[in-house]
Amino acid sequence: MVDSDSGREAASVEYDWSTIDPSIAVLECVSAFENEKPCDLSINLYEYINPISLNELVANDSPVTVIFTFDKYLVRVDRNGLEITFPVV
Repeated sequence: MVDSDSGREAASVEYDWSTIDPSIAVLECVSAFENEKPCDLSINLYEYINPISLNELVANDSPVTVIFTFDKYLVRVDRNGLEITFPVV
């Protein structure tokens, strides 16, 4: 989805965190924006956030929201899924 006022793109995806780790979901969504495979990304998630901590915080179904920047992306992860906005302004 593109916000015509700001020129930013955003993706929102609902997940069942019992089937995928939040950190993997972030990598898959960002790689889709970059048109690359997750393993080919030139940016590393662990340079921005601890992936294990992200998984533990979000996957336990607690009412927590984690918001962080991942290179040029703004990432919001909660117990229902994630939202990624590009580019961060």
